[in-house]
Amino acid sequence: MRSGLARPAGATALGFPVRVLGQSLAPVLPQQVGDWWLEPLGPATILPARAEQRLRAVLAAGVMPRAVVVFHELPAAPPARFPVARRHAVALARALPSMAAAVERSALRLLPVLGWLLIAAARALLLGLAAVLAALVLVDPCLVVVTEDGWWLEVDRWVV
Repeated sequence: MRSGLARPAGATALGFPVRVLGQSLAPVLPQQVGDWWLEPLGPATILPARAEQRLRAVLAAGVMPRAVVVFHELPAAPPARFPVARRHAVALARALPSMAAAVERSALRLLPVLGWLLIAAARALLLGLAAVLAALVLVDPCLVVVTEDGWWLEVDRWVV
């Protein structure tokens, strides 16, 4: 591994532990990975102060990331307080990204001239709704840096 951060000496130099999650050159796209939802870090992503500090420290250490992502743990079962609404929100949050892709495919076939405006609006609406729902139902996020050579390094984890 080029970064050297996963080694104990590298983690000690940063002042916090860095956990190696594994190595993979899988595409970094919003998707479900086991009991987790992977979301690439975007301009709208809000990180806690400690996570931002740790990310800056990793980048200052010379790591050239291929991507920075946030993993959100998907709840195993909805809380008892709002069982039906929470269950539907979880299902909808998981389905909205694929619904956005389906709207995009359909619009491309049906509206070749005005399709781009419709696609952009529908996709933004559905993905925005997915982000809001995901923020409501997802727990225990963790910040992960993906190095150029495919190492996935957990930099921080926090409780929402």
